[in-house]
Amino acid sequence: MTQLAQRFFVLFDSYRPDAESRVVLLCDAAKRLGVEPVPVDRRRFDFSLWTSEKVRPIDMFYNATPFTHELDRVFINSPAASFHSSRPIANHIASSTQLNVALLQAGIAMPRTIIDGTSDRTLLREYVDYLGGFPLVIKVVGGSRGVGVMRVDSWQGLISLCDFLCSEHRDFILSQFIPNQGVTRAIVVGEEVVVAVKRISSEDDFRCSSPNRPSEQMLVSTTGEMQCLALAASKAVQFEFTGVDIVQDEHGNYLVIELNYPQDFVTPQSFSKVDVAFAAVSYLKNKAASQG
Repeated sequence: MTQLAQRFFVLFDSYRPDAESRVVLLCDAAKRLGVEPVPVDRRRFDFSLWTSEKVRPIDMFYNATPFTHELDRVFINSPAASFHSSRPIANHIASSTQLNVALLQAGIAMPRTIIDGTSDRTLLREYVDYLGGFPLVIKVVGGSRGVGVMRVDSWQGLISLCDFLCSEHRDFILSQFIPNQGVTRAIVVGEEVVVAVKRISSEDDFRCSSPNRPSEQMLVSTTGEMQCLALAASKAVQFEFTGVDIVQDEHGNYLVIELNYPQDFVTPQSFSKVDVAFAAVSYLKNKAASQG
């Protein structure tokens, strides 16, 4: 009897501009590991023909792009291996707000954060005091590559911006502004930080990532306090393949400003020449073997 090939279902949304590069690297890594890659585009997926019996314990899946929740819901109930360290349905789909809550509850070192913004003046005054005054940072939920991340330097600017976001029914987060020299993306695979790349801040933009502006980058050591923080953050949200964004404040303390799942591993891989995709798929292949 012919043995069926192990398959790696790469879930993605073809409308995302960065989807193709992620899918290509993951599928190539799977082929090199003797695993059959199966790209699954949510825009072309036939939900009427789907049954969980089509996926086996030896198979694997990964949701490579944000907001592909419908596909993730389908595959999370299958026996395939994934980067979820637990399977409760309420936990596997996480917004940036939910991830922040999990990090805060786990005691991960972070800037002071208000996870649900408001236009209420009384609350906003309390929040400004809690966050240490101005400047502070607003992040609109659902943005990427720095879009929707805004520094606010005054009360007048804060209330006008919050009024606008609330009138547009946009969820947003308020956080303490941490002066820093750049943000390090530490990529966690299982119990290891496989690479860490720092994006240097520019003089005219407090964000390290922003549209149409290439970031100056440098490799960072993956040992010590930063490594421990990245691993603890990944464990707190129960994901095993994450991009943990870390800054160092003026006192030398490391703080997690964001955790990304799924994440852009393509840019760090291209810069560092570390084969992140291969490390991730290898980890998943070993996990499937252990649970099969």
